[in-house]
Amino acid sequence: MERIIEINILKKIKIMKGLLVIALDNESDSECLSSFKQLFKIQLESNHKFSNEILNCLEIKKHHDCLNILNNWEHEINNNVFKNPCNKKWFDLVTTENNEVRFCTDCNKNVFNVLNQDELIKRKNLRQCVSIDLNNFVNNDLELNSDFKSCNIICEEDSYELGLPW
Repeated sequence: MERIIEINILKKIKIMKGLLVIALDNESDSECLSSFKQLFKIQLESNHKFSNEILNCLEIKKHHDCLNILNNWEHEINNNVFKNPCNKKWFDLVTTENNEVRFCTDCNKNVFNVLNQDELIKRKNLRQCVSIDLNNFVNNDLELNSDFKSCNIICEEDSYELGLPW
């Protein structure tokens, strides 16, 4: 269950990174940065060390540091969700006859796009590499109770995470 929660946090981090980049591009617009702060507190505020670091950076107006902290948090969660995270993009993989399966020429394995927990657990148990589409992943509250054994790839505008699950 913890890994599914982390997948949901990962999705929120990616959204917050996008909002922060927009806010930083419009730094003269204090309303844009204020909106990011409010949304951050709603979406991600927790007792996690990275959350507290971001709030501190926001207070002392080190906004660019917030992006680095979000990147570190994303990396940490990615390493918790996947045993072997992969830096490849979904669209770097070779297409196959099945739109939900791509082939990785680096590891010579198929990578399966998963859209829900049931499929994630199935692929994990088969020790297959997966792509998690963060925009469409459905959480049905099944618990992930055994270790994933695959790698991880990021896809389509960073909305996909791929890899071998723990």
